Amino acid sequence: LERHVCPSGPVALGEQLRSFARGLAGQPGGVATGEAGARLVRIATGAVPIAAPARPRVAVIGGGIFGATCAIELSRIGEVTLFERHDALMTEASTLNQWRHHTGFHYPRSYDTVREILASRAAFEAEYGAALDRSGPAYYCTSTTGVEIPADRFLAACRLHGLPFEIVAPPADLVDPSRVSVCVRTDEAVYDMDRLRDVVRHRLRDAAVACHLGTAVVGARLDRAGRKRLTLAGHGSRGEATFDYVVNATYGGRNLLARWLGLPMAPLRFDRFEMLSLRLPVARASVTVLDGPFTTLIGTGPGNRFLLAHIHASVACSAIPDDGLPPAWPPPTSNRANILRHSVRYLPILRHAADVESVWATRAVEAFARDFDARPTVVTAHGFGCWSVLGGKIVTCVSNAREIAEAIAIEQGHGAHRGE
Repeated sequence: LERHVCPSGPVALGEQLRSFARGLAGQPGGVATGEAGARLVRIATGAVPIAAPARPRVAVIGGGIFGATCAIELSRIGEVTLFERHDALMTEASTLNQWRHHTGFHYPRSYDTVREILASRAAFEAEYGAALDRSGPAYYCTSTTGVEIPADRFLAACRLHGLPFEIVAPPADLVDPSRVSVCVRTDEAVYDMDRLRDVVRHRLRDAAVACHLGTAVVGARLDRAGRKRLTLAGHGSRGEATFDYVVNATYGGRNLLARWLGLPMAPLRFDRFEMLSLRLPVARASVTVLDGPFTTLIGTGPGNRFLLAHIHASVACSAIPDDGLPPAWPPPTSNRANILRHSVRYLPILRHAADVESVWATRAVEAFARDFDARPTVVTAHGFGCWSVLGGKIVTCVSNAREIAEAIAIEQGHGAHRGE
């Protein structure tokens, strides 16, 4: 699990100096160019000391579940402003996903991801448990032709992590039993997205977070005191605002802040991902067939509505852009026929699918991760009072927000921000 933990000492130049030193030594992750060195000298010689404010001004960029949760947690120690470019919260990656409340079953080949989920779950459910829908059963099956994740390996991984499950017969109204080797009923829930948005809005209001919807952050620079001057654009106007700390929680825009400030960026792979929203004549339930390849059908709401995704057929295209930012995709061409064709082999109920619609999302993951199956949340401390968050799983958003809040509280000399 790659996690960038925020340092407890001075951070203004620490991360950049360490990166420069790694570059000189030829170590991975180092940047030792003439431009980087000159920039370090300019910042160090141009800085002027200022007293740390009692209540620092904190900007959070991005109004998804990760950004909103960061804003809520940071409001305990500072004056927080949340910027969201859309006119509503949680309109992109927070909603354009499979709505699965991960409890560990989805990653039998990535123990680090399972451990991160288990370590984060209690904190998330304490804050957002009211938005979990447990009204339908959730099943995981292994394919009879599976090689990477056969039944014995899947069950061994579940038992190793202490995941609660019950081996059951495959649900006859959904699954072809001749194509699966084992079926387990799990404790996995589904997010009620409308309820989750309501909880987030109420908590932001109670935390007195200043929410600027319809306002995009389009640039940033450091002043001589190390404060961050953000350039804002919204509803036909532009302006600037100054902050002591900035958290970039824009998911696909993970590299935006680093790019504006000339900081090291992380190579990202972007996938254009197609899910199918459809109606089925069965009660709400969720089924994932592992190594079939991965096929997932999740009940998402009233009216017998489901989301369907396939690990290969759902990926329309992928790219690793040189600038680290989401590519400008061409107009999408649906692959729904193949998504259904591959998935119906395991889920014959799909022959009765009606009102099929495409739901498009852009997925961002680390481009050259050692663990191909891992989906960690990566919190990057850039130095200069700046962080970026690449959300892996919604369930980790509370623990990740608390990491950043703890780091700022320590830097401000206040100790643990929650009295821990």
